[in-house]
Amino acid sequence: VRVYRAVHSDSMPADVAEHMESGNIAAVVFFSAATARVYRRLIGNAGLEYHQSRITAICMSDEVKHALDGIAFKQRIV
Repeated sequence: VRVYRAVHSDSMPADVAEHMESGNIAAVVFFSAATARVYRRLIGNAGLEYHQSRITAICMSDEVKHALDGIAFKQRIV
């Protein structure tokens, strides 16, 4: 029985990008390193790297935290 399935997006949704640019997102929760890598790609493609400095990354493990290395978050919490 499948209890979890991740579907990867090709682009950051416009409303999410707008909220990032406006500073309306305080934190993002990352459950896997794969999700963290997808997030890294999406913010890079959307030119949203700068806005991460206002966001706290909440990581489920050290592996997830390290998958986000190089992104200048406000803080990273495991």
